Order: sequence, then structure tokens, then C-alpha cells
Amino acid sequence: MTDFLDEKRREITDRLKELKPQVDEYSRLEAAASALAAVGGSAPAGAQTTTVAIGQGWEVLTRSAVQPAGIFGTGPATVRLIIGLLICVLLGLLIYLLGTGRARALKLVEASTAKLRHQALHDSLTGLPNRALILDRISQMTARSRREGTRMAAYFLDLDNFKDVNDTLGHGAGDQLLVEVGTRLAGTLRDGDTVGRLGGDEFVVLVEGASLSGGIEVVADRILDALSSPFILDESDTPQWVTVSIGIAEGTRERPEELLQDADVALYRAKAAGKQHAVVFSRSMQEELDDRRSLENDLHQARDDDQFEVRYRSTTDLATGQVGGVEAQLAWRHPERGLVPPSTFVPALESAGLAVSAGQWLLHAACRDGAAWHRSGDPLTMSVDISAAQFDREGIVDDVETALSSTGFDAGHLTLALAETSLASDVPTTIARLQRLKEVGVRIALGEFDSGYSSLTFLQRFPIDALTVDRSLLAETVDPGEIETLAGTLGQLGRVFGVDIVIEGPADGPGPVPPPEEAGTPVVTGRR
Repeated sequence: MTDFLDEKRREITDRLKELKPQVDEYSRLEAAASALAAVGGSAPAGAQTTTVAIGQGWEVLTRSAVQPAGIFGTGPATVRLIIGLLICVLLGLLIYLLGTGRARALKLVEASTAKLRHQALHDSLTGLPNRALILDRISQMTARSRREGTRMAAYFLDLDNFKDVNDTLGHGAGDQLLVEVGTRLAGTLRDGDTVGRLGGDEFVVLVEGASLSGGIEVVADRILDALSSPFILDESDTPQWVTVSIGIAEGTRERPEELLQDADVALYRAKAAGKQHAVVFSRSMQEELDDRRSLENDLHQARDDDQFEVRYRSTTDLATGQVGGVEAQLAWRHPERGLVPPSTFVPALESAGLAVSAGQWLLHAACRDGAAWHRSGDPLTMSVDISAAQFDREGIVDDVETALSSTGFDAGHLTLALAETSLASDVPTTIARLQRLKEVGVRIALGEFDSGYSSLTFLQRFPIDALTVDRSLLAETVDPGEIETLAGTLGQLGRVFGVDIVIEGPADGPGPVPPPEEAGTPVVTGRR
């Protein structure tokens, strides 16, 4: 045990001996602490000194450059400040745009909607109300008329021969004319009245209340006067005059469309009466229109049910007074109406688009019957009326050649009777077509001499072989001396122009025309 303690004592003594130099050094440093300093780096010019006590008598002195004062004291801080401000501005603008965007979008939608609404209710060319807006205005007028007892009327206008402007001057001139017509019409109206364009060359004027105080005809006259002065068009070197036809419908209707329909019916009658006319609608016009439409429907059925016939009237040569042939006329025997007069159904044939097919059938039937008569020893000449619709086609020559070849009828015995209205347009083409028909071998006659349409210049300009005169022209002359004078004048006319004068229809009076028993009576033959 004693040995162990001695051993530990020796170890402690040795350890103290080892630590004694370090203790002595510490004592020396503690005694000189106030003079100890450690220096690192060099102080910048104008440096600021800062002293920090760290205990045990120790102090730390630092020297550093003085930093500028204020917000913009350093470059990086300034950059960061500017970036922050820009971000704030952008955020503000974004918030503003988001806040006002809905209002601007609503304004844009409203403007676009208004533009589309205007386009939907107005004519794109003239800017006038179109059919949709016109019907709406009629509804409003009707309501006011029933509530206040005021008058109202619709004027349906159509420019006469407007197609000629487009054909001769071009569609640009036609458009300019339509715009100027709309402007003039608008200038004739009072506030509250309406001018609209339905399309093409059709306009509508709606008038009510005080505007009709002078009568519906006064407004029509004012419209006609407004359009009576010439129009100056860019595409034309000469002034252009315009005439219009006007159909007028007055009073309320159950539906707005009915007022326009009635005015359109009156317009149809006005155009039939001639240019620059205004006609007021009446119920009888609608009844006549319904009858015409019913007649057209029946005509389509007649064509399918073989209801057409051929009726013949005798023709007399004025020079010889002899019956030398017959005139073929289309006849229609309706199962309920009976024998319908040509004056009744022929216009309906044209409006129904059946004039050409009916004319082809009549031409073939007449040639068929004529060939049969020739084979039986009766060499009558055959005259067939050719409508304007049938003649105004290059196919008329084919129609004639087909009828002759299929029936075997002699072309020299066939006369094609044409009205002046068939020859009035496109004179060079008409002359060339007549020459082609004459090359086939047929004769050409100018009819309707008694209608007031014929002109002596037609006998000079066209290759005409005969002039046909209805016997009624002679029958209306009561004095036998006048009949002889008229017959002599017609004969002289024929000699001057080198044409035959042919009297159509059965003989029914005295004078140079043979009596009925010599001329014969109308013959009915053939069915479709």
C-alpha cells in the first residue's frame, strides 16, 4: 500500500514539473496584458474606429470605411429599390386592368351587338330598313292605328326596266341608282315615316297619321315627282330617267305581311297599266289574282291530262277575196270551266312558264292536221301564232323543222304569225332569226295590226311576207262605203310594202270579204 502511494506521489510531482513552464508563461502574460496587441490588414483612408470590450481586460479595435448615409447610399440598394418600385407599378397596372377589363369587354360586346343588329335590320347597299325592320314598323303602325284611329298605308315601288340599267351601264351604275332613289324617297317623307328596300329594285314607303291628311294619292304623286327628274350616274355620260310603278295598300291587317302582299298585288296591276302609275289595292284584285293562280294550276294539270285542243279560223286573202287557209289557235276545254277563251288562259300560260311547251304542241298539231288535209286533197295554208316567249329562243328554228319533218307538212304552206312585241328587242338577232326561218321555207306574217302596236317601219326593217288583220277591224266599220275605203287602203299598203294582206276569222259582214257561207266556219279538230 505504501509503495502504491509513493508511486502516485512521484507521478504527480513529475506532472507539476512539466506544467511549471506553462504556468510561469501565463503569469508573465497576465502581468503584461495591457500592452499586448494583434494587428491584421491595413486600415482604409478615412476609416472609422470601433472598440469592443470582451472581458478579462481584453479589447478588440476595428477600423472600417465609412458607409454613405440615406436610401441611395449604395448602388445595390438603389437597384433593389428601383426594381421594387417597378414591380409595384406593374402590380398596380395589372390590378387596374383586371378591374376595368370587364367594363371595357361589356362595351365592346355592346358595340359589336349594335353593329350586328343594324346589319340584320338594314339593307347593306342603301342603309335603308330591310324587310325585317319594315315588318316591325308595320306592326308598330298597326298598333298605333288601332289605338289612336289614325290612317296608315304602305306604298310598294318597283323601278320600271331597271334591268336595262344593269345590262347597259353595269351593276355599279345600278347600285348607284338604287342608292340615289332611296335618298330621294327619304327626302319626300316626314319624320316618323319609313323608306325601306326589300331587295333588287323594290322599295317600300310606310306613311301614317298627318302624312296622309291630303289623301293616299297625294303621297303617291309626291313620290312620282321626286323621281321624275333625271339621275346623273358616274358610268353614264347622259342623264338617266327613271319611272316607277306603285302599289298602295291602306289600313290595318292581321299580319304585317298581309299589308305588303296587298300592296304587291296592286303593284302588279299598276305595272300592267303602264309605267309611272299608282294603283290602290281592292279586294277584287286579290280575287282576280287568286283566280289567275288557280288558272295556272289548272293549266299545269291540263297539259298532263290532254285538255288542249286546236281550233281553226279561216283566213281570207284581201286581194282575191278568197279563203285560202286557216289560222290555228290553241284551245282549252276545262272539265268544269268548259271552253276557256284564249284571251283568258294565254296570259296565264306565259306567267306559268308554259307558253313555250304549249306553242310547240300547237305548232306540231297544226302541221299534223295540215298534212292530213293535204293528203285528202285540200291544200289549205296553215297560219300558226308564235308567242314572244317561243320566238325569243334559238330553238324556234328547231321547233319548226321538227314539226315539219315529223308530220310531213309542206313548209311552203306554213305561215308563222308574230306579234310586233316579239320583234321589238335586239333587232340584229331578230332579223337573223327570221332569215333562218325563211331559209326553212316558211312564211312570216306580222300580226296584231288592229291592236295599235304595229308600225310601218317593221314592214321595212324585217323580212315580212304578210300582214294579218283581224276581221273585227272591218266589222267595227258600219258604213259599207267605209269598209270599201278601208279595204282599198289596206290593199294599197300591201302593194307598197310588197306583202300580202290576210283577213283572219270567219266572214261576218258585207263588202269585199266573202259572206259566211263562202268563207266557212271555225273548225275544231284534234286534241292533245
